[in-house]
Amino acid sequence: MENVNLLPTNNPHVLLTTLREKFVHELNEIQAILTYIDYRLENIDQLLNGFTQQPNEIDVDGFESNNESADTPLVSPFLDLKDDSDDGEVLNELEEYDNAG
Repeated sequence: MENVNLLPTNNPHVLLTTLREKFVHELNEIQAILTYIDYRLENIDQLLNGFTQQPNEIDVDGFESNNESADTPLVSPFLDLKDDSDDGEVLNELEEYDNAG
């Protein structure tokens, strides 16, 4: 609030009118500040919601369990890991190489 030196007056009506105008002016300034703060808080809220609500999230609460999919076998990306059919042949070749050398 600004320091305003009111002129001394003997007329109470002038004094009350001046005080009322000053009060209304200060109230309008406070309202403008609060509007600005609300606007900034809304921007912060939108920014935070952007981080917490990722578009790739899937809400699984509404899904029901499908018992038919429980028997679906899993496919490994490493298909050759369980295929041991060539291992014996490779080992035999290594033994022959060692015996020849």
